[in-house]
Amino acid sequence: MTYIAELQALLDQGAFATARELVSANGTSPNGGHTSQDPDFMARFATATHREALRAFQAGRGEAAAALVLELLTECPLWNEDDLGGEPAYVLRLGTPEQPRTARLRATEEHHRVVNDFGFFLAEDGRFELAIELLSQVVQLAPDRTVAYLNLADAQWEAGDRPAAKARYSEYVERMGKTEGVAPRALQRRSR
Repeated sequence: MTYIAELQALLDQGAFATARELVSANGTSPNGGHTSQDPDFMARFATATHREALRAFQAGRGEAAAALVLELLTECPLWNEDDLGGEPAYVLRLGTPEQPRTARLRATEEHHRVVNDFGFFLAEDGRFELAIELLSQVVQLAPDRTVAYLNLADAQWEAGDRPAAKARYSEYVERMGKTEGVAPRALQRRSR
């Protein structure tokens, strides 16, 4: 079994922690295989990370959800710097300031949800700069994803960028088209 097939089998079995440990060993298998040999593996791994982070968040462990996202973005050696044939894509800033790298995820409906949730989890954990970076891309690549405007506005508000947050809250309220179902804080904060 190839390294990528082994990792995929672990993800398919729900053994995310084991797959994550293997990938964290620089993405290289003992037999020389590397995750970069499969350009779509980053997307599958990001989706698996999302699934685990969502479980943690729903179980009331928001800090654990954010930690999974941060691990993916800062420590995980997976990346795909391919331009994806010029397709619209999320550009995720990975690594550390000393060893920066990027990954690209196709702008699919699934990835709109994944990147939005990653931004939300990070904002909930106080990681506003990275949350704003991710959520800004969701708003740009999936302008019909109304909740992304609210999440971005909340992150900007908490980061202290009130003018930008007010603009996003206004966009969110406008996109909702009615006040019923609108988050009350959006109505309050856009006017402050």
